[in-house]
Amino acid sequence: ALEGADMIFITAGMGGGTGTGSASVVARISQELGALTVAVVTKPFSFEGPRRMQQALEGIRKLQQHVDALIIVSNDRLLTAVDHKTSVKEAFFIADQVLHHGVKGISDIINVAGLINVDFADVRSILTGAGQVIMGIGAGRGENLVQEASERAVNSALLETTIEGATKLLVNVVGGEALTLHDAQEIVKRIREATGRDDANVLFGVTYQENIGDEVRVIMVATGFNEARTIVSPVQTLAVPAAQGLRARMGKRLDFNPDDTEIPAFLRYNPDAD
Repeated sequence: ALEGADMIFITAGMGGGTGTGSASVVARISQELGALTVAVVTKPFSFEGPRRMQQALEGIRKLQQHVDALIIVSNDRLLTAVDHKTSVKEAFFIADQVLHHGVKGISDIINVAGLINVDFADVRSILTGAGQVIMGIGAGRGENLVQEASERAVNSALLETTIEGATKLLVNVVGGEALTLHDAQEIVKRIREATGRDDANVLFGVTYQENIGDEVRVIMVATGFNEARTIVSPVQTLAVPAAQGLRARMGKRLDFNPDDTEIPAFLRYNPDAD
């Protein structure tokens, strides 16, 4: 099923048996087939216990040996951007949403025809051999849309670290009739400035979307960090017993439409960025 693919995405929630064990195997096969291989994975919530976290970190170390680009999302980080009344079931659903939108964000850059297009060759040039990749999603609207969209992208709930030092950027700006070329250029300029490098190579696309109103959405991928970054950053473990078998006992999971283009509210409007 993988043979002949130009690009392969691998998504998994790390820490359990299935995703942790199989992700690196699929990645190795993908690598052998010569496909551009991108993994988007989540680290467990702290309340799932230290054993699950350790399994996740070991799985990530194995996975990174066989992928071009690796995007790691901390589930604990996501919790800082959602309501404190979020249920356990909803928390796992949110983690699944992030995997979905992480893949969709990159694939849309390639597949959705834009006013200014980024093609597969552009994406390959950014992601081939990239190592750890930082991805941010944000949005803005109204008079301050440029500032809001750019700041929320570089301070996204997906980020455990900053994009400072990145030498390569892939930015896709999505807007409606109200989006001007000046706005798009200013958003890209502000994101470049966040890297602290005037020589950062930026590839950007602009995509028109109906029914978006005055909102502008930004998807940003940053790579090319000269200094090695910690792939698996330490996470403080809460003193809560491991939730053994929690996923199996939760019953039917919340459903979401894989064709939904709406970015989740907790990614569009990150309270930490305000």
